[in-house]
Amino acid sequence: MTQDRSGLAGSVKDGVIDAIRGAGEITDAVVDTAASSLVNAIEKTSNVSVALTATASEVARGAIQGTAVVGGALGTAAKGAMIGLLRGTKEVGAESLDLNRSNATASSSGNGSHGMQEARGGSVQ
Repeated sequence: MTQDRSGLAGSVKDGVIDAIRGAGEITDAVVDTAASSLVNAIEKTSNVSVALTATASEVARGAIQGTAVVGGALGTAAKGAMIGLLRGTKEVGAESLDLNRSNATASSSGNGSHGMQEARGGSVQ
């Protein structure tokens, strides 16, 4: 990622403030800002799982802080942040998750079957 964590939260906060002031609708503003911020942050890194973990809390924090600045309901902000994070994860993660799932399945299938054969006293070929 090119932004540090405080920079990302601040960027999301500013984006939420601008979107709420422009549209007046908190939920949609937070959802859209959270999703696009997550997508942008994840696309700038090669390690999606680490970036996703670190980025999600920063995006949520920025969305909630931005909503608080304009006097919006924090429950609405939290809900919008979660929906936005899920939407953003879906956008960038479908291919990555499929790849990780395939790797995990192949890895566990091979190791699991050998382990079961050995546990039963059979030989592993």
